[in-house]
Amino acid sequence: MAEQPQRPRFKDGQPLAAADLELLGDHARNHDARHDRALHTPGIALGLELESQDLPLDFNGRTIVTKRLTVKAGIADDGNGVQLVLAEDRPLSPTQFEDDVGAGEVDPEAAISGATFFYPVLLIADDRDGSAPAFAPEGCGTASGPARVVEDVQIRIGRRGEETTLAAQRSLGPGETVAEATPFRLLLGFVRFLDGLNRYVEVATEVDGARPRRAGVRAAEVVTPRDRLLLRVGEPPAPGQPALALETAAGGQLRFGRSTADGGVDPVLTATLAGAVTINGTLDPGPVVGTVRTQSGVATDGMPLPLPPGVTAKDVEDGKWALHIQVTPRFPLPTPTQHAFVVSRCEADADRVVRCEFSTMPAGGGALTAIPGACNFLVIAAVVEPTASGAAP
Repeated sequence: MAEQPQRPRFKDGQPLAAADLELLGDHARNHDARHDRALHTPGIALGLELESQDLPLDFNGRTIVTKRLTVKAGIADDGNGVQLVLAEDRPLSPTQFEDDVGAGEVDPEAAISGATFFYPVLLIADDRDGSAPAFAPEGCGTASGPARVVEDVQIRIGRRGEETTLAAQRSLGPGETVAEATPFRLLLGFVRFLDGLNRYVEVATEVDGARPRRAGVRAAEVVTPRDRLLLRVGEPPAPGQPALALETAAGGQLRFGRSTADGGVDPVLTATLAGAVTINGTLDPGPVVGTVRTQSGVATDGMPLPLPPGVTAKDVEDGKWALHIQVTPRFPLPTPTQHAFVVSRCEADADRVVRCEFSTMPAGGGALTAIPGACNFLVIAAVVEPTASGAAP
């Protein structure tokens, strides 16, 4: 039940109850959890990679390769603001697949014969009882049972397709406590298992667009107390990674480029507060409505027509470019045996494949004979106006 946060208040000489000490710890824990779920997005902050190592095995006189899987130590925050800590590397036993999933459904399209579909590997907070009290009950009060809680994690192999349900998980509200949280699952990666031989055969970081989330920041404003704010992609820091610097140098400027060994930026683009923009490369503004690109040449029967430079087949399929194609037959030169030619077909089909044929009459007369021909072509691609939904009409 949502309620306002509370913290204990102590006075000299008062009895110190266990509930007061519990409230002291709970207040700090819930305070940190509220901060994390309000100002950070859930995901992996450090480590927790799904690492695989090929392991040769002898099976009926032949060598097969299995994969020994390990979840690397690391830290993550779930959607409830609970910090998940894996203190040391933890192996992922082959028996866990059968324990969590059972007999996996075999993928008929799998490259590895008999292998199951990819299944998600999930990380979940899993508090458990810790050690017993430091003092015997008879020596210090009447309390009994565990005196500590181990903030452990559970690594579970989920159901096939379970990764598609992770985005719909509910997080705690502003006034709810960690004690009211339901398990929140974080994706670590995917595994494929070979039924019968009880071994992992493939590991993947991304399947059908689903991949582990990295922890992020929710912020409407980011302020640095120094003279530069640096955004960099990549861990650990290494020269050549994409970087963006906002700094007071040169009267105020923004620089985008590659990070350098000394923590700077080698810019490919610089913009100053004075309005000067410097680009160390080429500027491609992209096509705008009304842009036209052309391609022309000679094509023979059965040849697909090329698209103009900068236009791809996917752009045409997506309706970003409209094609206009014109083909003109190229009459063959007369020969001693063939001196009359009639165009029987000259066109380009929906796949831009040329169909060009001539009918010819022998010099001495007789029936017409069809022969393949050639044509001049002109392909015009024009950028079309997108609709309100973003697609071309």
